[in-house]
Amino acid sequence: MEMRQAWMKDYLLDQNESTKFQFEHIFNDKMDPAAVSKDVIGILDLSDTLGIAMSDDDFFNILRTKISALGILVMQNGVVGTNTRRPLDVDEFRALVLMDSVVPLIFINSRDSKKAKIFSLIHELMHAFLGNNEVLNVSPDLDLVNERWINQVTINVLMPADKVKELQSDKYSPEDNLTHLSKKFHTSLVAAAIRTQSLRLFENKLVDWAKRRQAEELRLKSEQKAPGGDFYNTAISRIDRYYANAVINAESSGDMAIAKAASMLGVTLKTYHKTVDKILEMA
Repeated sequence: MEMRQAWMKDYLLDQNESTKFQFEHIFNDKMDPAAVSKDVIGILDLSDTLGIAMSDDDFFNILRTKISALGILVMQNGVVGTNTRRPLDVDEFRALVLMDSVVPLIFINSRDSKKAKIFSLIHELMHAFLGNNEVLNVSPDLDLVNERWINQVTINVLMPADKVKELQSDKYSPEDNLTHLSKKFHTSLVAAAIRTQSLRLFENKLVDWAKRRQAEELRLKSEQKAPGGDFYNTAISRIDRYYANAVINAESSGDMAIAKAASMLGVTLKTYHKTVDKILEMA
């Protein structure tokens, strides 16, 4: 990731020597989390997207595209390089951010759950805004003092108070409400329970219920064998789209050898051209 970040930095500076990441240090952890979250929603233009019915994958991809458009590389992978025998352990780390004054980089462990990946993406975005390197290696459901401010901002971004209150209904049980809100806002049951508790919408015991229910769902999911995915879709999902386009431009203009470009995209020379075709089709 550091190698890719360094290459992208040089690429951008070659195009414009004054290029800088415009959002570093725009917030600090003394600011009100609710106020900061509103600013973040505005920066990402998320207001009309939050609480709208869509899959976790679609919401993650929307977030990723918007964050990448700010000048932050967003990469993900679930294995070391392309070695499927060396999976990245979620218990070791869930995500990381590498700060840089020109092009910060966020890396997401794609072996994590879909909802946890969404939480991690916003969490690491906040570290980028603060200007901090970080490796996230704990569950988003844990409340750690040194991460509390960022977690508060993150959950306020994903579950704004007004939209949560708008979507909860007295016609349904607290458990059904929580399940519905978790799905609508793409957060874990426990994160949603903690958020609704802070808003005093339901009884405190709902957090314990959410923990039991979530643990059972994770147990059942772990027993299911995940289907194999399409090689090219997987390869493309691992790399930031702006970065991929920069590599393709460098190769097509003769500034980079094809073998080097394939390596930079994390594919083989044999699969490079088809990968490029698919990336360009998605542009």
